[in-house]
This record gives sequence, C-alpha cells and structure tokens, in this order.
Amino acid sequence: MRLSDVQTLMLTLLLLGVPAMASESSRQVRIHLLPLVALSEPVVRLGQIAAVETTDVNILRQLAALDISAAVPRVAGEPISRMKLAAQLRTKLGLRDEVVRFTGAEYVQVEREVSVLDCSQVQQLAEAALLKALTPSASRTDVSLIQSGCGQGLPDGSMRARDRPISVGAGQSRVTVWMDVYAGDTWLRVLPFTFAMSVWRKVAVARDRQSAGDPFSSDQIIWADLPDSELRGPNWSGTESGRLRWRRAIEAGRPITTAHLETLPDVRRGSAVDVVAETGQLRLEMSVRVLQDGRIGDRVWVRRENGSTQMLARVTGPGKIEVIK
Repeated sequence: MRLSDVQTLMLTLLLLGVPAMASESSRQVRIHLLPLVALSEPVVRLGQIAAVETTDVNILRQLAALDISAAVPRVAGEPISRMKLAAQLRTKLGLRDEVVRFTGAEYVQVEREVSVLDCSQVQQLAEAALLKALTPSASRTDVSLIQSGCGQGLPDGSMRARDRPISVGAGQSRVTVWMDVYAGDTWLRVLPFTFAMSVWRKVAVARDRQSAGDPFSSDQIIWADLPDSELRGPNWSGTESGRLRWRRAIEAGRPITTAHLETLPDVRRGSAVDVVAETGQLRLEMSVRVLQDGRIGDRVWVRRENGSTQMLARVTGPGKIEVIK
C-alpha cells in the first residue's frame, strides 16, 4: 500500500519522536474490530481486540492500553458491542462519538483460555475473615469447610479477593462467607464458601442455686467456656457497676443472662422513709411507707404511716424521696 504525503509525514514525525499537533482533525480515530479474539489475561485492553488508527500519537497510545474490561459482558459467551466500547471511550478518554469511526466486526467474541481457579488462597482468606468476625466474643472456635465455590472457570492472571461483611447469629452452626474476586479493579465473580463452626464463649454461670430477690455477690458465680448451643439470650458481661440482686431464680451451673440480674432499688417496697413536704410557708415532716420499688428519677406511690391516704413521690437518692405537688 502506497503512503500518502500526509501519512509519510506523520510516520516520519513518529520515527523522529516528534508529537503530532492535536488538532480536531488529528483526533479522528478509526477502530477496526476483530470478530474473534482469544485471551488468557483477565484484563481486556482495546489494543487486544481491535486495530486502532489515529494521527495523534498520544491518543493512539492511550487507546491501545485502554482497559475495556467493563465493556465485557459478565455472562459467558456474550460478545462485546460497539455501543459499550463507545461508552468506554466517552467516559475514560472523553472521545465524542463523532470523532470515532468503527469498522470491521459489529461485535467482538472473546474466547478465554479457561482454567480451574486454584482456590486454596481464596479459601484461606475466607476462613481468616470468618475467624476474625468470631474472635471478639469467642474464647475458642472450630471451623471446617463443608462446601466450596471453587471449580468455576475463571481466567488466569493476577487476581485478588475480598470478603463481604459476615453476620453470625447466636447458636448458628454454619455460615457462608462470600468472596468477591477481582482482576485489577474489574469484578469477575463471587465465590461462596460454607463452613461448619463450633463457637465457645467465656460466660458467667451460677455457682449455686439462687432465688429471685436474693442479693448478688461475685462469689456466687464462676466463669466457664460454654458452646453457643447452651446459651440463651444476652449473656451477663460482668462489667455492670453498683449493687445488684437476682431478678430471676437460677439453678447451679446455668449461664447468667442480663435478665437474671438487676440493680438494687434506691427505695424498696415496704420500707419506711422520712419525707419533707413544703407548700408555701408550710413545712411538713412525716414518715411514709413506700408501696413499690423505685430507682432515682422513678415515681412511686407512698402512704403515710398509720394512714390510708396515698401520695405520689419522686425518688431522689438512696432512701430519699420528695412528694410531688
């Protein structure tokens, strides 16, 4: 093929390393699509599926190296369309449709050299992610793989995997960890790994039988590792401060939940409390009987000693109340 004078000049400039002028005409691009290409790398570049022609050297280099993996359909067997390629050119290089001319095939069929992905590293990452999710509250864990997402064909090449958020409920005996596989920044597929798991947690258990209403003390409990299957409800953490009592009865050896304990009330039902009631210049001191348990800020009913009139009072402190006007 004989080169025109312009083509000869452009080739000479290119060989001499002189960049061409980026005029509007020099930005004209012709992309000749190949009907079928075979690729082994996960990242697809425009120069692998098309012959690119332009007089702008810089644009030529950018086009040849352009990552068009996002234009490749995720469904195996579907071809790359001109429309998706044009969208990539607009988004990544700012090339308008009027400066791009497609020739050759209408669609590009990409055939990959598929091999079975060696999932050992991805599986290890999935197991590590699961153990990390369990570690904050577990004293011991046993996990074993029961179902793998491996065996699905993926292209060879440099890949990375990232786990999705893991949610594990109390008493759960198996969990699926979903791993997203990427080639560069291109998402390829998600692989599921299902694990059977046994989780033990260090919890407080009752040393002896306790009755509802009994005062609580630390020598009434022991700490033990129990499997999740034996735990019921939120476990008592042992970090609560203040005076406590048993809200519910519990048998020896049973795990203590937050429902078993409560803080002692600041005023107790049936206790006698001195109270001062003031109305204007009138100040009245009297002894009342508390009719219900209450804590600071609670409203409780009280009754005057040797009387039947009930009054509403507010708990202001341990053994202290004030009558509500």
